[in-house]
Amino acid sequence: MTVRQDDELNIEIVLDAEALPREVAAIEEIARDEGIRGPVSATLFHKSLDELPWAIYLLAPVSLFFSAFLTRVGNEAGRDAYQAVRRLVCRLCAARRNKRGSLTVRDSDTFTHIALRPDLPEEAYRQLSQMGPEQLEGGYWMWDFEKNQWGPGKLDSSDSTK
Repeated sequence: MTVRQDDELNIEIVLDAEALPREVAAIEEIARDEGIRGPVSATLFHKSLDELPWAIYLLAPVSLFFSAFLTRVGNEAGRDAYQAVRRLVCRLCAARRNKRGSLTVRDSDTFTHIALRPDLPEEAYRQLSQMGPEQLEGGYWMWDFEKNQWGPGKLDSSDSTK
């Protein structure tokens, strides 16, 4: 799991097994640049007759990820804290060459999954940064584009970036 060590976050990052070595290396470099330490592996296996979307999982307690990450990077030169998470999501997804896929923060202690996508509006990241861990605990959370708010979701094709 995740332990905060000074200004670094120790977060395990798991990619689908189909990730190319150059994509894994790019994810490792982005993680280092963003102050994230921890293993990066391409060990997530899934099967389908169709081409499967890529997957990135950030394995961390949700409360620790958001509070520590947002606090650390939010103190930089007048930048709003939520912008740092948005930047991280965009960079990680771009490393997967913007093919169809998803990035999920997964907390195995609380069974919380938060689906993050580079095409989420700024308001989604702002709201997420203001939500407390108790509001997010348990379940699968997705941005509802019609209601313009976070809500429980289901795992399906609408959770994938394109």
